[in-house]
Amino acid sequence: MATWQYEFIVVPREPIRQAFGEVPKEIEPEAFDSRNWWTDMHAPSENELSELLARGSSWSDSMRTWGATDGDRIDLYFDEDELHEILVRIDLRNVSRTFMHGVLELANRYDCVFRTEDGTLLRPEFGVLLQDIAKSSAFRFVSNPTKFLEQLDR
Repeated sequence: MATWQYEFIVVPREPIRQAFGEVPKEIEPEAFDSRNWWTDMHAPSENELSELLARGSSWSDSMRTWGATDGDRIDLYFDEDELHEILVRIDLRNVSRTFMHGVLELANRYDCVFRTEDGTLLRPEFGVLLQDIAKSSAFRFVSNPTKFLEQLDR
């Protein structure tokens, strides 16, 4: 992941409800990594993803990708041909509202939430996503790269 990319995982809401009784504010890594959230769930098709970004080449048979490595990107990870994870990266150097709205539309169509790097679960709403992006290290980097890099030294 590039420093200027904001990253999150798309997770179907129903298995989260089944596991926790509700959709919590966050899921700790141990609990999140302990299962495949996409088992028996409908996911966006490759055609739907191709409407958002061009299909890319992958370094692994267990991964399908759309978009550029250092730009807007969607990765689908598979475990023995079963979808295991949908990872989205937004290029904050040149934010595409069209891409963001497309991802939000798919997430809502498939009743999903977003899990951020710190485990927080976000509703797939434009304002909610923007607020979290504004708190991210990727946003701090694109806002002021020099200051961001200077703070890494501390």
